[in-house]
Amino acid sequence: MIRVRPRCWDPAERAAARQLDQMEPAWAVWYGLGARRFYAAAVWAACEPLMVQAGTADELRDRMREAEVGDLMREAERRDLVLQAERSAWARRPRPPTALVPREALPARPGLAPRVPLPARPVPMTPSYGRPCSYRDKVDRSGGRRSALGLDQGSL
Repeated sequence: MIRVRPRCWDPAERAAARQLDQMEPAWAVWYGLGARRFYAAAVWAACEPLMVQAGTADELRDRMREAEVGDLMREAERRDLVLQAERSAWARRPRPPTALVPREALPARPGLAPRVPLPARPVPMTPSYGRPCSYRDKVDRSGGRRSALGLDQGSL
């Protein structure tokens, strides 16, 4: 029986691929023994699957930089297209009528109580008693709440 010892093919290239893989966290880098080429695949969320290959580690690094710039350009173009679509959709949106219709003129909604006209201006209420008063009655100039509580200066 003949004994065959395992052989380590291209140790320098495999070491260069391992080193490049550690230096580039956004890429998965390996050396293919069958083709004797360096490969890199992007591990970030790119616009499309991104993979480059080269004969040497330096050439692979250059191609990785080119692919990164190209992906950034494609992403910027995609964002521009999305913004243009959003702007055109905003321009085509339905617009409300220019004249406001009073609430009383709107048709009654089935199943709901009839519309009651709202007062022109809400009446201010005290927070604790619920009776109408003005703001001056609630807080006097000294910062207290004497008049709102009925504690005038003469009643002390």
